[in-house]
Amino acid sequence: MPLSSGAAGAGGPDATRLLLEYGAHPNETDKSPRSCLQHAAIAGDADSVKMLLDAGASIEASRYINKRTVPRLNETWRKKYRDALTEAKRRNYVAVVRVIEEKQREIAETKAVEE
Repeated sequence: MPLSSGAAGAGGPDATRLLLEYGAHPNETDKSPRSCLQHAAIAGDADSVKMLLDAGASIEASRYINKRTVPRLNETWRKKYRDALTEAKRRNYVAVVRVIEEKQREIAETKAVEE
């Protein structure tokens, strides 16, 4: 099972945890091309979102589009596939939004300390 399917609610947090333990890449994309984090956010799965972020998933998924699956991604298509935070906000998944925003703050604080 691809990590994106496990994170999308097919198996929920248990499947996400297991797939990460077995080496699945947290920035994997599917043919959509949505990332694991986007799928978890769309499913409203805050636990999987946290696991993926802790495993190094990028909040800005568009940088990790699978080039083999989607050789040319035009601007219209890129807009169609919003980042995980936008997807969670559109669906009013408060817990998911909170997890992603906390990670964004943590990243910003880390960058500020490094500078």
